[in-house]
Amino acid sequence: MANPLVIDTDTHVFEPLEHFDRYLPELYKHRSPRVFRDQWGIIRVLMEGRLYPDPSITVYEAHEKLRGQDNGGCTHDHNAHAGNVHGQADHHQHGNDGETGLIEGVAMAMGRPGVTDPKARVADLAQEGIDIQIVFGSLCFAACTLHDLDFALAFCRGCNDYVAEFCSSAPDKFKAVSVVPLQDVPAAIAEMRRTVKDLGVVGVSIPPSLPGKNLDHPDFYPFYAEAQALNLAVGIHWGNGTYLPGAGTERFQKHFYNHVVGHPFEQMLALTSIVCGGILERFPELRFGFLESGCGWVTYWMWRLDEEYRCRSLEVPRMKDKPSEYLKRGNCFFGCSPDESLIPSVVSTAGAGSIVFSSDYPHTDGSFPNTVRTIRDRLDLSDDVKNKILGDNAARFFGLG
Repeated sequence: MANPLVIDTDTHVFEPLEHFDRYLPELYKHRSPRVFRDQWGIIRVLMEGRLYPDPSITVYEAHEKLRGQDNGGCTHDHNAHAGNVHGQADHHQHGNDGETGLIEGVAMAMGRPGVTDPKARVADLAQEGIDIQIVFGSLCFAACTLHDLDFALAFCRGCNDYVAEFCSSAPDKFKAVSVVPLQDVPAAIAEMRRTVKDLGVVGVSIPPSLPGKNLDHPDFYPFYAEAQALNLAVGIHWGNGTYLPGAGTERFQKHFYNHVVGHPFEQMLALTSIVCGGILERFPELRFGFLESGCGWVTYWMWRLDEEYRCRSLEVPRMKDKPSEYLKRGNCFFGCSPDESLIPSVVSTAGAGSIVFSSDYPHTDGSFPNTVRTIRDRLDLSDDVKNKILGDNAARFFGLG
């Protein structure tokens, strides 16, 4: 019997920053992101007067260790070092080739040519055994931190147009997710509508929180209402080093700590806001995906929320049921890493229909080309559960059925 469809729910392309001005209107071309190397030789992007990734999050020790090796004279030039992306030497590619394969934030963590080359990406999909990739951008996660609202919208449009253009090269393989300037809700709604109508996106990405606002803030109600009306999946995705709020990251200044803490903690807070803040009660057909933080935290967090609700339900009047019941209704999906030991626990608590397969291609978190195989070879999951994780659940989430 043939294996069912495999859908990878969290993958990335890297925006073409050397010529991103092509995707901006004339008024903003001079404000296109600028790429350069800092004094450590680390690639930075200058946009709206700030550096990305945030230079206060250091990877200097790792970079110095890499510089002590033969790094092939890294450059951000597409034409340099044939076969490598943005001049990355082979040892920056993903894998377990010593510590060089474990570093995020060096050369934008791009380890496969498919981050900018759709033909190479299709070949990687075939090697992995993936049928469809859901495609996000990278620098686009900074959109909700931009101060100039008009530029934020122009930046989102440029990012969305590029991702859609990339996906159009293999529309049966690549499905685009858009970003919106959620700090400007009317503009976010307009851009969401445009990307659905004109670009055919299958989802919209928002951060776990905005400065001063959690996801249950009433200002966001019109956005949720429109996403529900469009039957559009809402993917919640944090961006490390983008100046988005990062729970716990204010205590650290190293990329390792910020990355390991920021992703899951922000998703815990986002889930708390959406469930306990009554968003799922108010918008019962809306679907949320919690991405790039694994799923093992869900079991503990369900217990924690239920325990608080048992003692303090009067403090969260927007809920009509205990938190775990909302998670079991099929509105919430959680991206998993294929080797997570706690997947069976999440299956038993949140349900087998809540977990979606995510490779995080082409980032260092992934294990190309073994992500699909890792799930298929697991002995602690039934074939039915594996099929749900690898494709069935993602098809429901993104409306691909």
